[in-house]
Amino acid sequence: MKNILLAVFFFMILPSLVFAAMEKDFLENDEDYALSDNTRNPGMPGTIALGDINGDGYDDLIMGAPQAVALDESDTGIVYVRFGLNFGEGAGYIPEAWYDLSTTTTQTLDPTLSSLNFPDGFSRLGGVQINGERAGDRFGASLATGDFDGDGICDIAVGMEQSLSPEGTGRVYMIRGRTDIEGLVDLATERIQGRSFYITGRNIGDRFGEKLFFADFNNDGKDDLVIGSSGAGNGGEVDIFYGRAFSPFYSQGVDSLPLPRTKFESEGSNDQLGSGFAKGDLTGNGLQDLAIGAPGNSGFANNSGMTYIFEGTSILPYQQGLVDLAATTRTLRIVSRVPSEKSGSSLASGDFDQDGLLDLAIGAPGWGNDTETNRGRVYVFYNDNAIFQITGTQNLELSLADIRFSSLRKEMRLGSRIAFLNFDDYKGSDLVVAAPFGAFFTRPLAGEAWIIQGHTPSTRLSGVNYFLQWYDRAIHILGQEPGDNLGFDLCTGDFNGDGTNDLFFSGNQGNNSYGKSIWGLFGSASYQQTNVKPRLWNNYE
Repeated sequence: MKNILLAVFFFMILPSLVFAAMEKDFLENDEDYALSDNTRNPGMPGTIALGDINGDGYDDLIMGAPQAVALDESDTGIVYVRFGLNFGEGAGYIPEAWYDLSTTTTQTLDPTLSSLNFPDGFSRLGGVQINGERAGDRFGASLATGDFDGDGICDIAVGMEQSLSPEGTGRVYMIRGRTDIEGLVDLATERIQGRSFYITGRNIGDRFGEKLFFADFNNDGKDDLVIGSSGAGNGGEVDIFYGRAFSPFYSQGVDSLPLPRTKFESEGSNDQLGSGFAKGDLTGNGLQDLAIGAPGNSGFANNSGMTYIFEGTSILPYQQGLVDLAATTRTLRIVSRVPSEKSGSSLASGDFDQDGLLDLAIGAPGWGNDTETNRGRVYVFYNDNAIFQITGTQNLELSLADIRFSSLRKEMRLGSRIAFLNFDDYKGSDLVVAAPFGAFFTRPLAGEAWIIQGHTPSTRLSGVNYFLQWYDRAIHILGQEPGDNLGFDLCTGDFNGDGTNDLFFSGNQGNNSYGKSIWGLFGSASYQQTNVKPRLWNNYE
Protein backbone atom coordinates (compact mmCIF):
# COMPACT_ATOMS: atom_id res chain seq x y z
CA MET A 1 0.00 0.00 0.00
CA LYS A 2 2.84 2.37 0.87
CA ASN A 3 4.43 1.78 -2.53
CA ILE A 4 1.13 2.49 -4.25
CA LEU A 5 0.75 5.78 -2.38
CA LEU A 6 4.29 6.79 -3.24
CA ALA A 7 3.68 5.91 -6.87
CA VAL A 8 0.54 8.05 -6.92
CA PHE A 9 2.44 10.93 -5.29
CA PHE A 10 5.27 10.86 -7.82
CA PHE A 11 2.80 10.43 -10.66
CA MET A 12 1.15 13.65 -9.56
CA ILE A 13 4.33 15.71 -9.33
CA LEU A 14 6.62 14.23 -11.97
CA PRO A 15 4.64 14.14 -15.23
CA SER A 16 5.75 17.72 -15.67
CA LEU A 17 9.41 18.62 -15.88
CA VAL A 18 8.38 22.11 -14.79
CA PHE A 19 8.93 23.16 -11.16
CA ALA A 20 8.57 26.52 -9.45
CA ALA A 21 10.96 29.18 -10.68
CA MET A 22 9.29 32.45 -9.81
CA GLU A 23 6.18 33.66 -8.05
CA LYS A 24 4.34 36.93 -8.51
CA ASP A 25 2.05 37.33 -5.52
CA PHE A 26 -0.24 40.33 -5.83
CA LEU A 27 -0.96 40.16 -2.10
CA GLU A 28 2.71 41.13 -1.72
CA ASN A 29 2.31 43.92 -4.30
CA ASP A 30 4.44 42.05 -6.82
CA GLU A 31 2.57 43.60 -9.72
CA ASP A 32 4.31 46.35 -11.69
CA TYR A 33 1.16 48.40 -12.19
CA ALA A 34 -2.35 48.43 -10.76
CA LEU A 35 -5.53 50.43 -11.18
CA SER A 36 -7.99 51.19 -8.43
CA ASP A 37 -11.71 51.48 -8.93
CA ASN A 38 -13.61 54.74 -8.99
CA THR A 39 -14.88 54.53 -5.42
CA ARG A 40 -17.34 57.37 -5.95
CA ASN A 41 -19.01 55.38 -8.73
CA PRO A 42 -18.56 51.73 -7.80
CA GLY A 43 -18.98 50.07 -11.17
CA MET A 44 -15.68 48.24 -11.30
CA PRO A 45 -13.80 47.45 -14.53
CA GLY A 46 -13.96 43.81 -15.57
CA THR A 47 -13.07 43.69 -19.29
CA ILE A 48 -9.74 44.98 -20.64
CA ALA A 49 -7.87 45.54 -23.90
CA LEU A 50 -4.66 47.28 -25.00
CA GLY A 51 -4.12 49.44 -28.07
CA ASP A 52 -2.62 52.80 -29.03
CA ILE A 53 -5.79 54.88 -29.48
CA ASN A 54 -4.06 58.30 -29.49
CA GLY A 55 -1.11 57.50 -31.76
CA ASP A 56 1.64 58.41 -29.27
CA GLY A 57 3.50 55.08 -29.59
CA TYR A 58 2.31 53.66 -26.27
CA ASP A 59 -0.47 51.11 -26.00
CA ASP A 60 -3.29 52.43 -23.85
CA LEU A 61 -5.25 50.34 -21.34
CA ILE A 62 -8.97 50.21 -22.13
CA MET A 63 -11.26 49.05 -19.31
CA GLY A 64 -14.94 48.22 -19.47
CA ALA A 65 -17.08 48.78 -16.36
CA PRO A 66 -20.51 47.56 -17.53
CA GLN A 67 -22.17 48.00 -14.13
CA ALA A 68 -21.06 51.60 -13.65
CA VAL A 69 -23.57 54.37 -13.08
CA ALA A 70 -24.22 56.90 -15.85
CA LEU A 71 -27.47 58.73 -16.62
CA ASP A 72 -28.16 58.33 -12.88
CA GLU A 73 -28.84 54.63 -13.55
CA SER A 74 -26.79 51.57 -12.65
CA ASP A 75 -25.72 49.11 -15.34
CA THR A 76 -25.45 51.88 -17.93
CA GLY A 77 -21.75 51.20 -18.21
CA ILE A 78 -18.58 53.22 -18.67
CA VAL A 79 -15.40 52.59 -20.66
CA TYR A 80 -12.21 54.03 -19.17
CA VAL A 81 -8.88 54.49 -20.99
CA ARG A 82 -5.62 55.04 -19.08
CA PHE A 83 -3.00 56.42 -21.44
CA GLY A 84 0.24 54.45 -21.62
CA LEU A 85 3.64 55.99 -20.91
CA ASN A 86 7.16 54.84 -20.02
CA PHE A 87 6.13 53.67 -16.57
CA GLY A 88 8.46 51.34 -14.71
CA GLU A 89 11.70 51.29 -12.75
CA GLY A 90 15.21 52.42 -13.62
CA ALA A 91 16.74 55.26 -15.63
CA GLY A 92 14.37 56.84 -18.14
CA TYR A 93 11.22 55.38 -16.59
CA ILE A 94 8.46 57.17 -14.73
CA PRO A 95 7.99 55.54 -11.31
CA GLU A 96 4.19 55.24 -11.39
CA ALA A 97 2.90 51.88 -10.21
CA TRP A 98 -0.67 52.67 -9.19
CA TYR A 99 -3.41 54.77 -10.76
CA ASP A 100 -6.67 55.60 -8.98
CA LEU A 101 -9.78 56.24 -11.08
CA SER A 102 -11.45 58.01 -8.16
CA THR A 103 -11.98 61.76 -7.96
CA THR A 104 -12.30 64.02 -4.93
CA THR A 105 -15.06 66.49 -4.23
CA THR A 106 -12.55 69.29 -4.73
CA GLN A 107 -12.05 68.11 -8.33
CA THR A 108 -15.73 67.60 -9.17
CA LEU A 109 -19.06 67.06 -7.48
CA ASP A 110 -20.10 64.62 -10.19
CA PRO A 111 -19.36 61.11 -8.85
CA THR A 112 -19.65 59.56 -12.29
CA LEU A 113 -16.55 61.41 -13.50
CA SER A 114 -13.20 59.67 -13.07
CA SER A 115 -9.72 61.07 -12.55
CA LEU A 116 -9.00 60.40 -16.22
CA ASN A 117 -10.73 63.69 -16.99
CA PHE A 118 -8.09 65.65 -15.06
CA PRO A 119 -4.34 66.27 -15.57
CA ASP A 120 -2.15 63.35 -14.55
CA GLY A 121 1.08 65.33 -14.08
CA PHE A 122 2.54 64.48 -17.49
CA SER A 123 1.24 67.50 -19.47
CA ARG A 124 -1.94 65.74 -20.48
CA LEU A 125 -5.19 64.39 -19.09
CA GLY A 126 -5.06 60.93 -17.53
CA GLY A 127 -7.00 59.31 -20.36
CA VAL A 128 -10.51 58.95 -21.74
CA GLN A 129 -13.95 58.26 -20.29
CA ILE A 130 -16.84 57.11 -22.49
CA ASN A 131 -20.27 56.77 -20.87
CA GLY A 132 -22.96 54.43 -22.12
CA GLU A 133 -26.09 55.93 -23.60
CA ARG A 134 -28.89 53.80 -22.19
CA ALA A 135 -29.66 52.56 -18.71
CA GLY A 136 -29.37 48.80 -18.28
CA ASP A 137 -27.36 48.21 -21.45
CA ARG A 138 -24.05 47.39 -19.70
CA PHE A 139 -21.87 49.31 -22.10
CA GLY A 140 -18.32 47.89 -21.88
CA ALA A 141 -19.24 44.23 -21.37
CA SER A 142 -16.77 43.36 -24.14
CA LEU A 143 -13.83 45.21 -25.72
CA ALA A 144 -11.37 44.95 -28.59
CA THR A 145 -8.94 47.27 -30.37
CA GLY A 146 -7.83 47.34 -33.99
CA ASP A 147 -7.12 49.76 -36.82
CA PHE A 148 -10.53 49.53 -38.51
CA ASP A 149 -10.03 52.50 -40.86
CA GLY A 150 -6.35 51.88 -41.65
CA ASP A 151 -5.07 55.27 -40.48
CA GLY A 152 -2.36 53.82 -38.22
CA ILE A 153 -4.21 54.50 -34.94
CA CYS A 154 -6.16 51.85 -33.03
CA ASP A 155 -9.93 52.15 -32.83
CA ILE A 156 -12.11 50.74 -30.05
CA ALA A 157 -14.98 48.26 -30.34
CA VAL A 158 -17.30 48.19 -27.32
CA GLY A 159 -20.00 45.60 -26.78
CA MET A 160 -23.14 45.66 -24.65
CA GLU A 161 -24.64 42.26 -25.28
CA GLN A 162 -27.31 42.77 -22.59
CA SER A 163 -28.74 45.72 -24.54
CA LEU A 164 -32.37 46.36 -23.65
CA SER A 165 -35.27 47.34 -25.92
CA PRO A 166 -35.48 44.53 -26.86
CA GLU A 167 -33.69 42.75 -24.03
CA GLY A 168 -30.52 40.85 -24.87
CA THR A 169 -30.41 41.84 -28.53
CA GLY A 170 -26.98 43.42 -28.13
CA ARG A 171 -25.16 46.29 -29.75
CA VAL A 172 -21.55 47.06 -30.71
CA TYR A 173 -20.10 50.56 -30.84
CA MET A 174 -17.10 51.50 -32.95
CA ILE A 175 -15.14 54.53 -31.72
CA ARG A 176 -12.38 56.03 -33.83
CA GLY A 177 -8.96 56.56 -32.30
CA ARG A 178 -7.37 59.96 -32.89
CA THR A 179 -4.41 62.01 -31.70
CA ASP A 180 -6.57 64.50 -29.79
CA ILE A 181 -8.86 62.06 -28.00
CA GLU A 182 -8.93 62.69 -24.25
CA GLY A 183 -11.25 63.38 -21.35
CA LEU A 184 -15.00 62.81 -21.53
CA VAL A 185 -16.09 61.56 -24.95
CA ASP A 186 -19.77 61.83 -25.88
CA LEU A 187 -20.96 59.06 -28.19
CA ALA A 188 -23.71 61.13 -29.84
CA THR A 189 -21.22 63.89 -30.66
CA GLU A 190 -18.76 61.36 -32.05
CA ARG A 191 -21.45 59.98 -34.39
CA ILE A 192 -22.39 63.44 -35.62
CA GLN A 193 -18.74 64.14 -36.40
CA GLY A 194 -18.28 60.83 -38.23
CA ARG A 195 -16.03 59.26 -35.60
CA SER A 196 -18.37 56.57 -34.27
CA PHE A 197 -21.21 54.28 -35.27
CA TYR A 198 -23.04 51.35 -33.75
CA ILE A 199 -24.30 48.00 -35.02
CA THR A 200 -27.40 46.42 -33.47
CA GLY A 201 -28.08 42.69 -33.23
CA ARG A 202 -30.87 40.80 -34.91
CA ASN A 203 -33.09 39.22 -32.29
CA ILE A 204 -33.95 39.15 -28.60
CA GLY A 205 -31.50 36.99 -26.67
CA ASP A 206 -28.78 37.01 -29.36
CA ARG A 207 -26.19 38.59 -27.03
CA PHE A 208 -24.78 40.27 -30.12
CA GLY A 209 -21.27 41.52 -29.37
CA GLU A 210 -20.58 39.14 -26.50
CA LYS A 211 -17.09 38.61 -27.97
CA LEU A 212 -15.15 41.08 -30.11
CA PHE A 213 -12.00 40.58 -32.15
CA PHE A 214 -9.96 42.26 -34.90
CA ALA A 215 -7.82 40.90 -37.75
CA ASP A 216 -7.08 41.90 -41.35
CA PHE A 217 -8.50 38.92 -43.23
CA ASN A 218 -8.68 40.44 -46.71
CA ASN A 219 -5.17 41.91 -46.58
CA ASP A 220 -6.21 45.49 -47.37
CA GLY A 221 -4.41 47.19 -44.48
CA LYS A 222 -7.58 47.67 -42.46
CA ASP A 223 -8.49 45.47 -39.50
CA ASP A 224 -11.81 43.69 -39.83
CA LEU A 225 -14.26 43.53 -36.92
CA VAL A 226 -15.31 40.04 -35.79
CA ILE A 227 -18.44 39.85 -33.62
CA GLY A 228 -19.33 36.71 -31.66
CA SER A 229 -22.91 36.17 -30.51
CA SER A 230 -23.11 32.84 -28.72
CA GLY A 231 -26.86 33.11 -28.09
CA ALA A 232 -27.85 33.91 -31.66
CA GLY A 233 -29.55 31.54 -34.07
CA ASN A 234 -29.47 27.83 -33.41
CA GLY A 235 -26.14 27.69 -31.59
CA GLY A 236 -24.36 31.00 -32.04
CA GLU A 237 -23.33 33.24 -34.91
CA VAL A 238 -20.19 35.12 -35.95
CA ASP A 239 -20.28 38.25 -38.12
CA ILE A 240 -17.30 39.81 -39.88
CA PHE A 241 -17.59 43.44 -40.88
CA TYR A 242 -14.67 44.41 -43.08
CA GLY A 243 -12.60 47.51 -42.28
CA ARG A 244 -13.38 50.83 -43.95
CA ALA A 245 -13.60 54.57 -43.30
CA PHE A 246 -15.86 55.71 -40.47
CA SER A 247 -17.61 58.33 -42.58
CA PRO A 248 -19.95 58.43 -44.34
CA PHE A 249 -21.68 55.79 -42.25
CA TYR A 250 -24.95 55.38 -40.40
CA SER A 251 -25.67 53.33 -37.31
CA GLN A 252 -27.99 50.43 -38.10
CA GLY A 253 -28.79 46.75 -37.71
CA VAL A 254 -26.19 44.18 -38.65
CA ASP A 255 -28.12 42.90 -41.68
CA SER A 256 -28.26 46.42 -43.11
CA LEU A 257 -24.51 46.95 -43.03
CA PRO A 258 -22.84 47.80 -46.33
CA LEU A 259 -21.23 44.90 -48.18
CA PRO A 260 -18.87 43.11 -48.00
CA ARG A 261 -19.67 41.22 -44.82
CA THR A 262 -19.67 37.59 -43.69
CA LYS A 263 -21.93 35.65 -41.36
CA PHE A 264 -21.06 32.24 -39.89
CA GLU A 265 -23.88 30.07 -38.53
CA SER A 266 -23.35 27.22 -36.07
CA GLU A 267 -23.24 23.58 -36.99
CA GLY A 268 -25.29 22.31 -34.04
CA SER A 269 -27.70 23.62 -31.44
CA ASN A 270 -26.24 25.22 -28.30
CA ASP A 271 -22.75 25.25 -29.84
CA GLN A 272 -21.91 28.68 -28.36
CA LEU A 273 -20.16 29.54 -31.61
CA GLY A 274 -17.97 32.62 -31.29
CA SER A 275 -16.91 32.13 -27.69
CA GLY A 276 -13.22 32.18 -28.64
CA PHE A 277 -11.17 33.59 -31.54
CA ALA A 278 -7.60 33.44 -32.78
CA LYS A 279 -5.90 34.85 -35.87
CA GLY A 280 -2.66 34.37 -37.75
CA ASP A 281 -1.15 32.60 -40.73
CA LEU A 282 -1.61 29.03 -39.49
CA THR A 283 -1.86 27.56 -42.99
CA GLY A 284 1.26 29.22 -44.39
CA ASN A 285 -0.35 31.03 -47.32
CA GLY A 286 0.72 34.50 -46.16
CA LEU A 287 -2.78 35.61 -45.13
CA GLN A 288 -4.55 35.85 -41.80
CA ASP A 289 -6.53 32.72 -40.97
CA LEU A 290 -9.42 32.67 -38.51
CA ALA A 291 -10.00 30.17 -35.69
CA ILE A 292 -13.45 30.13 -34.07
CA GLY A 293 -14.34 28.28 -30.87
CA ALA A 294 -17.65 26.51 -30.24
CA PRO A 295 -17.29 25.10 -26.69
CA GLY A 296 -20.89 23.90 -26.47
CA ASN A 297 -20.65 21.68 -29.54
CA SER A 298 -21.77 18.12 -28.78
CA GLY A 299 -21.05 16.51 -32.12
CA PHE A 300 -18.65 13.92 -30.64
CA ALA A 301 -19.47 14.10 -26.90
CA ASN A 302 -21.76 16.23 -24.78
CA ASN A 303 -20.34 19.77 -24.53
CA SER A 304 -16.94 18.54 -25.64
CA GLY A 305 -16.49 21.55 -27.92
CA MET A 306 -15.01 22.17 -31.33
CA THR A 307 -12.63 24.63 -32.98
CA TYR A 308 -12.96 25.65 -36.64
CA ILE A 309 -10.09 27.00 -38.73
CA PHE A 310 -10.76 28.93 -41.92
CA GLU A 311 -7.94 29.69 -44.32
CA GLY A 312 -7.54 33.33 -45.28
CA THR A 313 -8.41 32.69 -48.91
CA SER A 314 -11.41 30.57 -47.96
CA ILE A 315 -13.09 33.55 -46.31
CA LEU A 316 -12.89 35.79 -49.38
CA PRO A 317 -15.58 34.04 -51.48
CA TYR A 318 -18.02 34.42 -48.58
CA GLN A 319 -17.50 38.16 -48.02
CA GLN A 320 -21.00 38.96 -49.19
CA GLY A 321 -22.78 35.90 -47.92
CA LEU A 322 -23.40 33.19 -45.39
CA VAL A 323 -21.12 30.43 -44.14
CA ASP A 324 -23.22 27.56 -42.80
CA LEU A 325 -20.82 25.41 -40.78
CA ALA A 326 -23.08 22.40 -41.24
CA ALA A 327 -22.69 22.64 -45.01
CA THR A 328 -19.34 24.31 -45.71
CA THR A 329 -16.87 22.27 -47.72
CA ARG A 330 -13.67 24.00 -46.64
CA THR A 331 -12.70 24.08 -42.98
CA LEU A 332 -10.50 22.24 -40.50
CA ARG A 333 -12.45 21.09 -37.44
CA ILE A 334 -10.48 20.31 -34.27
CA VAL A 335 -12.78 17.93 -32.43
CA SER A 336 -12.91 16.79 -28.82
CA ARG A 337 -14.36 13.52 -27.56
CA VAL A 338 -14.07 14.39 -23.86
CA PRO A 339 -17.50 15.17 -22.37
CA SER A 340 -18.00 18.60 -20.80
CA GLU A 341 -14.47 19.90 -21.37
CA LYS A 342 -15.80 22.78 -23.52
CA SER A 343 -12.79 23.02 -25.81
CA GLY A 344 -12.62 26.23 -27.80
CA SER A 345 -13.69 28.43 -24.89
CA SER A 346 -10.46 30.34 -25.47
CA LEU A 347 -7.99 30.32 -28.38
CA ALA A 348 -4.56 31.83 -29.05
CA SER A 349 -1.87 31.58 -31.73
CA GLY A 350 1.85 32.21 -31.38
CA ASP A 351 5.27 30.78 -32.26
CA PHE A 352 5.76 28.68 -29.11
CA ASP A 353 8.74 26.70 -30.46
CA GLN A 354 10.52 29.50 -32.37
CA ASP A 355 10.44 27.78 -35.76
CA GLY A 356 8.89 30.70 -37.62
CA LEU A 357 5.42 29.09 -37.78
CA LEU A 358 2.39 29.92 -35.66
CA ASP A 359 1.20 27.28 -33.20
CA LEU A 360 -2.32 27.04 -31.77
CA ALA A 361 -3.45 26.83 -28.14
CA ILE A 362 -7.00 25.74 -27.24
CA GLY A 363 -8.53 26.27 -23.81
CA ALA A 364 -10.84 23.63 -22.32
CA PRO A 365 -11.80 24.97 -18.85
CA GLY A 366 -14.41 22.25 -18.28
CA TRP A 367 -11.91 19.38 -18.47
CA GLY A 368 -11.91 17.06 -15.46
CA ASN A 369 -13.74 13.94 -14.31
CA ASP A 370 -16.89 12.97 -12.43
CA THR A 371 -15.46 13.79 -8.99
CA GLU A 372 -13.07 16.61 -9.95
CA THR A 373 -15.00 18.74 -12.39
CA ASN A 374 -13.83 21.88 -14.19
CA ARG A 375 -10.15 21.36 -13.47
CA GLY A 376 -9.30 22.82 -16.85
CA ARG A 377 -6.74 22.11 -19.54
CA VAL A 378 -4.94 23.89 -22.38
CA TYR A 379 -3.94 21.98 -25.51
CA VAL A 380 -1.09 23.16 -27.76
CA PHE A 381 -0.57 22.04 -31.36
CA TYR A 382 2.80 22.70 -32.94
CA ASN A 383 2.58 23.72 -36.57
CA ASP A 384 4.43 20.61 -37.84
CA ASN A 385 3.98 18.81 -41.14
CA ALA A 386 1.42 21.32 -42.44
CA ILE A 387 -1.02 20.12 -39.78
CA PHE A 388 -3.36 23.08 -40.34
CA GLN A 389 -3.50 22.78 -44.13
CA ILE A 390 -7.08 22.79 -45.41
CA THR A 391 -7.98 20.70 -48.44
CA GLY A 392 -11.69 20.32 -47.76
CA THR A 393 -13.73 19.72 -44.64
CA GLN A 394 -11.62 17.51 -42.41
CA ASN A 395 -11.26 16.65 -38.72
CA LEU A 396 -8.22 16.84 -36.44
CA GLU A 397 -8.48 15.07 -33.09
CA LEU A 398 -7.81 17.31 -30.09
CA SER A 399 -6.26 14.30 -28.34
CA LEU A 400 -3.35 14.52 -30.82
CA ALA A 401 -2.18 17.85 -29.36
CA ASP A 402 1.56 17.99 -28.66
CA ILE A 403 1.20 19.43 -25.15
CA ARG A 404 -1.51 19.40 -22.49
CA PHE A 405 -1.21 21.86 -19.61
CA SER A 406 -3.64 20.74 -16.91
CA SER A 407 -4.81 21.53 -13.40
CA LEU A 408 -4.62 19.03 -10.56
CA ARG A 409 -7.31 20.85 -8.60
CA LYS A 410 -11.02 20.89 -9.32
CA GLU A 411 -13.14 23.93 -10.17
CA MET A 412 -10.13 26.05 -11.22
CA ARG A 413 -11.29 26.35 -14.84
CA LEU A 414 -7.73 26.52 -16.12
CA GLY A 415 -7.71 27.83 -19.67
CA SER A 416 -10.66 30.18 -19.32
CA ARG A 417 -8.33 32.85 -20.73
CA ILE A 418 -5.12 32.26 -22.68
CA ALA A 419 -2.76 34.34 -24.81
CA PHE A 420 0.64 34.27 -26.46
CA LEU A 421 3.04 37.17 -25.95
CA ASN A 422 6.74 38.04 -26.07
CA PHE A 423 7.16 38.61 -22.35
CA ASP A 424 10.93 38.15 -22.03
CA ASP A 425 12.09 40.12 -25.11
CA TYR A 426 13.44 36.95 -26.65
CA LYS A 427 12.73 34.97 -29.80
CA GLY A 428 9.41 33.22 -30.00
CA SER A 429 6.20 33.46 -28.01
CA ASP A 430 5.46 32.75 -24.36
CA LEU A 431 2.11 31.33 -23.25
CA VAL A 432 -0.04 32.75 -20.46
CA VAL A 433 -2.76 30.55 -18.99
CA ALA A 434 -5.34 31.83 -16.48
CA ALA A 435 -7.47 29.97 -13.95
CA PRO A 436 -9.85 32.63 -12.56
CA PHE A 437 -11.37 30.24 -10.01
CA GLY A 438 -8.03 29.11 -8.65
CA ALA A 439 -7.63 28.93 -4.87
CA PHE A 440 -4.29 29.37 -3.13
CA PHE A 441 -4.33 28.16 0.49
CA THR A 442 -6.33 30.79 2.41
CA ARG A 443 -7.39 32.66 -0.74
CA PRO A 444 -10.36 30.82 -2.27
CA LEU A 445 -11.30 32.05 -5.73
CA ALA A 446 -8.43 34.53 -5.75
CA GLY A 447 -7.47 33.32 -9.21
CA GLU A 448 -4.13 32.17 -10.59
CA ALA A 449 -2.16 32.36 -13.82
CA TRP A 450 1.07 31.00 -15.27
CA ILE A 451 3.49 32.33 -17.87
CA ILE A 452 5.33 29.55 -19.70
CA GLN A 453 8.31 30.47 -21.84
CA GLY A 454 8.54 29.36 -25.43
CA HIS A 455 11.35 27.10 -26.64
CA THR A 456 13.51 26.40 -29.63
CA PRO A 457 12.60 23.40 -31.81
CA SER A 458 15.35 21.31 -30.20
CA THR A 459 14.26 22.03 -26.61
CA ARG A 460 10.51 22.39 -26.92
CA LEU A 461 8.10 20.69 -24.57
CA SER A 462 6.14 17.73 -25.91
CA GLY A 463 4.83 14.29 -25.25
CA VAL A 464 3.56 14.56 -21.66
CA ASN A 465 0.96 16.26 -19.51
CA TYR A 466 2.23 19.26 -17.60
CA PHE A 467 0.41 19.95 -14.34
CA LEU A 468 0.61 23.68 -13.64
CA GLN A 469 0.36 23.91 -9.87
CA TRP A 470 2.07 26.32 -7.54
CA TYR A 471 5.31 24.29 -7.42
CA ASP A 472 5.70 24.07 -11.19
CA ARG A 473 8.62 25.69 -12.96
CA ALA A 474 6.91 28.68 -14.52
CA ILE A 475 6.08 32.20 -13.46
CA HIS A 476 3.16 31.61 -11.13
CA ILE A 477 0.86 34.58 -10.56
CA LEU A 478 -1.43 34.71 -7.52
CA GLY A 479 -4.57 36.79 -7.07
CA GLN A 480 -4.50 39.27 -4.23
CA GLU A 481 -7.57 38.38 -2.18
CA PRO A 482 -10.32 35.73 -1.89
CA GLY A 483 -12.90 36.29 -4.58
CA ASP A 484 -10.69 38.38 -6.88
CA ASN A 485 -11.01 35.84 -9.72
CA LEU A 486 -7.76 37.03 -11.27
CA GLY A 487 -7.86 36.20 -14.96
CA PHE A 488 -11.53 37.04 -15.46
CA ASP A 489 -10.03 38.79 -18.48
CA LEU A 490 -6.49 39.41 -19.70
CA CYS A 491 -4.78 41.36 -22.45
CA THR A 492 -1.29 41.92 -23.82
CA GLY A 493 0.49 44.86 -25.43
CA ASP A 494 3.27 47.39 -24.85
CA PHE A 495 1.84 49.77 -22.23
CA ASN A 496 5.18 51.31 -21.23
CA GLY A 497 6.73 51.46 -24.69
CA ASP A 498 9.89 49.45 -24.02
CA GLY A 499 9.44 47.04 -26.93
CA THR A 500 8.36 44.01 -24.90
CA ASN A 501 4.82 42.80 -24.31
CA ASP A 502 3.19 43.65 -21.00
CA LEU A 503 0.44 41.55 -19.43
CA PHE A 504 -2.66 42.85 -17.66
CA PHE A 505 -5.32 40.94 -15.72
CA SER A 506 -8.76 41.94 -14.53
CA GLY A 507 -10.66 40.35 -11.69
CA ASN A 508 -14.15 40.00 -10.34
CA GLN A 509 -15.87 43.36 -10.25
CA GLY A 510 -15.98 44.93 -6.81
CA ASN A 511 -14.61 42.33 -4.42
CA ASN A 512 -11.11 43.64 -3.67
CA SER A 513 -10.81 45.49 -0.34
CA TYR A 514 -7.86 47.49 -1.69
CA GLY A 515 -10.11 48.79 -4.46
CA LYS A 516 -7.95 47.15 -7.14
CA SER A 517 -9.47 45.43 -10.14
CA ILE A 518 -6.64 45.60 -12.73
CA TRP A 519 -3.09 44.29 -12.25
CA GLY A 520 -0.20 44.50 -14.73
CA LEU A 521 3.22 42.91 -15.20
CA PHE A 522 5.77 44.60 -17.46
CA GLY A 523 7.65 42.30 -19.82
CA SER A 524 11.42 42.50 -19.62
CA ALA A 525 14.61 40.92 -20.95
CA SER A 526 15.54 40.28 -17.31
CA TYR A 527 13.24 37.25 -17.35
CA GLN A 528 15.67 35.54 -19.74
CA GLN A 529 18.11 35.12 -16.88
CA THR A 530 15.86 33.33 -14.40
CA ASN A 531 17.96 30.65 -12.74
CA VAL A 532 16.09 27.39 -13.26
CA LYS A 533 16.91 23.97 -14.55
CA PRO A 534 16.78 23.31 -18.30
CA ARG A 535 13.61 23.04 -20.40
CA LEU A 536 11.77 26.13 -19.22
CA TRP A 537 12.35 29.78 -18.36
CA ASN A 538 15.92 30.04 -19.61
CA ASN A 539 17.81 31.67 -22.44
CA TYR A 540 18.00 29.19 -25.32
CA GLU A 541 20.19 29.52 -28.39
